[in-house]
Amino acid sequence: MFTIEMTIKIIAFGFVMDEGSYLSESWSCMDCFIVTTGLIDTAMTGVDIAFLKVLRLLRILRPLRFLSHSSSMKTLIEALMASLPSIANVGVVIVIVFLMFAILGVNLFAGKLQSCSVDFYLINNMQECFVARGVWSTFDQHMDNVVRAMLTLFVVSNNEGWPDVMYAYSDATGVETGPKPGGGIMNAFFFVFFVFIGSFFFLNLFTGVLFLNFEKAQRDEKDAMLLDGDEVKWVDMMKMICSERPEIIKEPKNPIRLWCYHLVAEDGNFGNFIMGCIILNIFTMAATFEGQSDNYSDILEKINYFFTAAFTLECGAKLIAHGGNYFGSAWNKFDFFVVSASFLDIVMANMSANSLKVIRVGPQLARIMRVMRVTRLFKLLNKYKGLQALL
Repeated sequence: MFTIEMTIKIIAFGFVMDEGSYLSESWSCMDCFIVTTGLIDTAMTGVDIAFLKVLRLLRILRPLRFLSHSSSMKTLIEALMASLPSIANVGVVIVIVFLMFAILGVNLFAGKLQSCSVDFYLINNMQECFVARGVWSTFDQHMDNVVRAMLTLFVVSNNEGWPDVMYAYSDATGVETGPKPGGGIMNAFFFVFFVFIGSFFFLNLFTGVLFLNFEKAQRDEKDAMLLDGDEVKWVDMMKMICSERPEIIKEPKNPIRLWCYHLVAEDGNFGNFIMGCIILNIFTMAATFEGQSDNYSDILEKINYFFTAAFTLECGAKLIAHGGNYFGSAWNKFDFFVVSASFLDIVMANMSANSLKVIRVGPQLARIMRVMRVTRLFKLLNKYKGLQALL
């Protein structure tokens, strides 16, 4: 079947010499190579020659013909090939960044990742380890030289098991001395900064390069459909307009609703007040810690009541101002959910503390509702248009 397809294409377009001939396209060259090797393999069946075994292995290339028959797959492969030079440049930048951290790591941690195989945290040096009949060894992911430091940083950049490496360095105390729990806790910040800069930021440049080239390949494909640059932009704009659902909110006639409408306007002072409440609420939620006193907990709970009241006031004012259109916005639905969850949190907390066993709820359910407070952080996205657009 593949041979018949190739033959018909050669008859239709010409083989090599004609303009737009069969072999003038790289995908057709790949098809021709796969079909030719398949014919040779079939013709030489039963002949035991080492070279022919290689041809038989080329059968595994046949799935690649799927790529040549899918325009979207072609676009993706072309984008990948076009990205190779840029990926090489990004690779050079990443190697330089890794090298900077490796040199810093050698200066900070060289010789500090050694320990004894017995009494791990009790033995301080090699002599004590020898007396205890243990083996004094160096941690696998050490930074005694730049090469090993680069390998260690590569392990960390994979984001797979890197906390174990960080904790090992957090126990390091000094050169050729045994580890102590939390003996070098500040060392952890080295890995936090590296993961943020070397992994989250620079490694994602690869994704950016692929995205830009894929977008360019898509535009080239549209250009091949006889669309110039402005026409391509027009088509994209029409698609965006068709997919959008604009929010149309009419100004109410009722004086009370009109007052609420102006109160909750985005450019008003009330909006800034709610923004401040959201930010302060984030800090108060983060102020909880294990072992806090009852008085401290009561103060935080009263502050929570205040913020719940503020968010309820905003939600109620918007409901009055917008009426039935309030639930037409996804963000308003989310705000209503946050306020409802806050009320349930307060109710559950009081029911848990109530002495009546009939209405008492389990502490786990109350704890789940308390966790729902964290959703208030996302209200910040609703107030800040830059974050909203990013989301």
